[in-house]
Amino acid sequence: MLDEPQVPEHLADVWSAFQTITTSRQIGFGAVGPLAYRDMLLYLDENGIGDKDERDEMLYLLREMDAEYLHQVNTRDGKEG
Repeated sequence: MLDEPQVPEHLADVWSAFQTITTSRQIGFGAVGPLAYRDMLLYLDENGIGDKDERDEMLYLLREMDAEYLHQVNTRDGKEG
């Protein structure tokens, strides 16, 4: 398991969203898949995040966090050089 990062207070909501959404991540053939866009949207809807700018920022941050997570997992497992 990856070490849990220290999250700045102003990003705590995004980190909480990432932790929640990551439990629905698809895993197949030994590979960890990306977060599904529909799962991110569902989280935003269920948590009353309706403001377009706030949604866009949250989606951007979640995608960036996910890209880094996938990079770390793949590098750790020797799947990338």
